[in-house]
Amino acid sequence: MYKMYKKLFLSVFLITGIFLIGKNIFAAGEINIDSFDLNPKTVVNNTGGTQFQMTFRATVDVAKFNARCGSDADSFYWYVYRDVTGVDLKRGSGEVAVSRTAAFLNLNFDQTISIDTTDPDLINGGTARYYGQVNCPSMVSIQIARSAGVPITFGSVTNKSYACVANNNKYACSPANLTNCSDVSACSGRPCVQIGTSLCGQDAGAAAAPKYGCNSSNQCVADVNGIYSTSNCDNKCGGSGGTTQRYSFEIPNPLKGGASDFTSLVKIIAQWIFNLAIPIAVAMIVYAGILFLTAQGEPAKVAKAKEVLKYAIIGLAIILIGSGFITLIQSILELGSGSQ
Repeated sequence: MYKMYKKLFLSVFLITGIFLIGKNIFAAGEINIDSFDLNPKTVVNNTGGTQFQMTFRATVDVAKFNARCGSDADSFYWYVYRDVTGVDLKRGSGEVAVSRTAAFLNLNFDQTISIDTTDPDLINGGTARYYGQVNCPSMVSIQIARSAGVPITFGSVTNKSYACVANNNKYACSPANLTNCSDVSACSGRPCVQIGTSLCGQDAGAAAAPKYGCNSSNQCVADVNGIYSTSNCDNKCGGSGGTTQRYSFEIPNPLKGGASDFTSLVKIIAQWIFNLAIPIAVAMIVYAGILFLTAQGEPAKVAKAKEVLKYAIIGLAIILIGSGFITLIQSILELGSGSQ
């Protein structure tokens, strides 16, 4: 009898493990990240909250997305992480709506984001690597895809030097740290700005503070020897002025599950409880197995192990059935809504 229960436990444990982790291991291709990038690649003055232009584009296979995240999932989450030793640091996030208008959806959610760059190891300058990630929309969200890393170089926060961008597109720093860089021949006629000393001699990058000046027609044009840092400088050149800029403002939903009403909130809480109860049930099954393995045929211990295993399996069954119970109740309550 003891050997029979031992085999039963091993079978149940194996089947349960396959059920729980199967969808996390074998599913793939739901969302492919086609492009992820951050600009500028060089942050001259790391003030702690740096604005980046994020390029984030992905292709969604709707059929696989439905199987992975659920046919009722109308969005997915995107994240920007800094790749570090140990647990990676989340530095940005958002949500993208999924409208099932085709079998494959090409989504573009490029935008400007602010990234916390106050990490202690960046105080004196250095390089950090960031990557993009997409997850299913749930309280315990499942990672679907991850991009390659993008390296960003930071100047020192505390150790500063005055420098210009020389003809070779590298930072030429003033040896005497003069505010006009007059002791550097390569800086003659070029703007002198303060940067992190760790950037001296490094490539300024394609996005290194473009400059603008006024031409003979009093128009603002790109000019490496210009004194303005924005292309909207016509008013300073005596022109008609720039265009009106409009900015949108919204208060983000603090509930990351995206709940906008009571029903959605209940559904998110139920999903969270479901995800929490599964590992508890598995732990109880493992505990029952340990009891079986250590019982050595003693009737009292075998009986106790049988009880634990029985109730663990019953609980697991209730959990699995209960995942659709809320949807069933909601459907019953909404039966009358279609006839109104």
